Amino acid sequence: MYWNGTLALSLPNAAPGYTQETLTGLVATGTSTVLQFSGRDDPNLIWLDDVDVEATPTSSVPEPASIAFCALGLAGVWLRRRCSRAGL
Repeated sequence: MYWNGTLALSLPNAAPGYTQETLTGLVATGTSTVLQFSGRDDPNLIWLDDVDVEATPTSSVPEPASIAFCALGLAGVWLRRRCSRAGL
């Protein structure tokens, strides 16, 4: 199995029958990353079933702009409340 052109999994002389393989830590290099399968098992067949690619959640740390926007909103609420108490 190749991930973005790099060999990520090789199973030479794999035992016949069902085997489950799980790969983790593969990271996409852009919005489109190639996942390619190749194999040969003369004179038998190779069956590929249930390929599942999942996105991992990104960091939950907010961007600096989001923090600044929230701070600005809180400052606006505080200023409005202060002006309303002062009768302005």
